[in-house]
Amino acid sequence: MGILDAYLMKKYLKTFFFTAFLFSIIAVVIDFSEKVERFVESPVTTREILLQYYPTYLPDINSILWPLFALISVVFFCSRMAKNSEFVAMFSSGFSFMRISRPFLMGAGVIALFLYLGNHYFLPQTNRIKLDFMNKYIERQQASTRVRATHMFISPDTKVYINSYNTLDTTANDLRFETYQDNNLVKIVMAKRMQYQGPPNHWLLTDMETRLFDGTKETFEIQRNARLDTTLNIYPEDFVSWQNDQKRLTSPQIEAYLDRAKFRGAGNTRPFEIEYYKRTADPISIFILTIIGVAVASRKVRGGTGLHLAQGVMIGSLYIFLSRFSTTFAMDPKVTPWLGVWAPNLVFAVVAWFMVRRAQE
Repeated sequence: MGILDAYLMKKYLKTFFFTAFLFSIIAVVIDFSEKVERFVESPVTTREILLQYYPTYLPDINSILWPLFALISVVFFCSRMAKNSEFVAMFSSGFSFMRISRPFLMGAGVIALFLYLGNHYFLPQTNRIKLDFMNKYIERQQASTRVRATHMFISPDTKVYINSYNTLDTTANDLRFETYQDNNLVKIVMAKRMQYQGPPNHWLLTDMETRLFDGTKETFEIQRNARLDTTLNIYPEDFVSWQNDQKRLTSPQIEAYLDRAKFRGAGNTRPFEIEYYKRTADPISIFILTIIGVAVASRKVRGGTGLHLAQGVMIGSLYIFLSRFSTTFAMDPKVTPWLGVWAPNLVFAVVAWFMVRRAQE
């Protein structure tokens, strides 16, 4: 790394983190003004607000806005350099646009790495605390206490139907276990009640009825008041659902959830797939917006820094809007989740390519 690279990269990172710091203060003020009445009405303490909510709120809001901060930082810093004719001097010395962009891409790599690790591993931990706080004090949301008509596979040849499950006492009612062999139904075990006994998957079945099928021949056994203590590939968390559950899980946990859900034939996995792809798409967007920022602000224009900042904010706002829209668009079953999530990056990558070509003219 040369002296010029170190200088530009250092200035970029300093400007970026200062911008993030200023916007974080503004975000806290706005959020507090919106929620102050609910804070007063809820039995929440000042300690919980200061030590639980806002320390977890800030990483979440920053993870959303870091691509915008990267663009604004590049535009602001490069605009000042263009105003002082520093880019003119570098171009006159034989530097190409891509050579000048290298330290900015290196700085973007540092930011993207932090965001990548945060999105995949660390933010889910803080999101869990934040969402629990919101559910308890702000939105007053409770997990669904009763789940009805649930079908799932617990092994490749065994399917279970649960008529209802009560999360308050971890009890399932009216169960039917169907076992298949060579695509033929060979066994049905019905139970009136099933109660969770302890981790990881220990259950107690009562009032059972067993039916065996051998071609057209059927035998059955009724075991009233019988109790069967067993382990099943069923967990209490399979029946508990919170809004934004996908934000609570680290990426390895999402992968495990998706594998288990697809094995069991669950269909409502799209929010988890979108969240998984988004955690990688957002860090990549920092590289794209950084290149756009350098292309926008490296030319000296009559409007100066103000015009450059206006263009940067407009482009960044358009990206954030398209990103939020694409996330909603990706919920459509007809759209491939990864394509819906990555659409803004693909569109702005094309924009960046055109702007770089124009900047090199």
